[in-house]
Amino acid sequence: MSNAPAGWYPNPGPEGGQRFWDGEQWTDQQQPGASAAYQPPASPVDAMAKRRATNARTLKIFGGALGALLLIVIIGAAVGGDDEEPAASDSKSDAGASAAPPKADESPAAPPKPAKPIEQVQDAVDESDADDPTVSRWGGRGSWLVEFKVKDNLSMGMVRGGIAIDVFDIAEEISKLDDDVPVKEVAFRGTFPLVDKFGEEEDGQVFFTTFRGSDIRKINYDNVMTSEMDTVEALAIDNIVGLHPDFRD
Repeated sequence: MSNAPAGWYPNPGPEGGQRFWDGEQWTDQQQPGASAAYQPPASPVDAMAKRRATNARTLKIFGGALGALLLIVIIGAAVGGDDEEPAASDSKSDAGASAAPPKADESPAAPPKPAKPIEQVQDAVDESDADDPTVSRWGGRGSWLVEFKVKDNLSMGMVRGGIAIDVFDIAEEISKLDDDVPVKEVAFRGTFPLVDKFGEEEDGQVFFTTFRGSDIRKINYDNVMTSEMDTVEALAIDNIVGLHPDFRD
């Protein structure tokens, strides 16, 4: 008991409890223990020896496990070189397999909204050969105004013929629209650079007429004289064609 450090130890006497060892001898200091019944006390030296033995066994077990782990790593490095790529592939497939499936309560993506009628008409006239055609609403539902730039040409007669060609080209593209796109009537407005009395140039209206939507869908564009202003007048509502005086015969 002489080598034990100072501290509380099981009382060697019949009183039970714990008694303080000052490092050299038992003192009179006592305190009750977990049980007052007498049990043969263990020597502090024996307790320390047991702890050392336990630590040695733990270290031996840990050392053995570490050695086994190192051996596994060495063997794996020696034989695993050829299997690296398949292992990566397997990990990818495992990742795909572990991906969470879509939740049952998730709503499917909403289908894209159909284009508005004015957008569909604009897309149609953009397919024509007219210069810078633009579409806007004109009057009630299904009434459209198409404005375009009149092409300059060598003679006034060729300019008028170009206007007629653009009108029928635009009308033909509109005729290809689905029936659910409302086309009640279409107004055609052609603009051309005009010079006023002060010598200032500005785009102004030189042509205007309207077609019924039903007539636009009926025209056989392969069999009409699309380059003649007379054809435009014949198909215009009330046969009215507005043409700038400078563009007339």
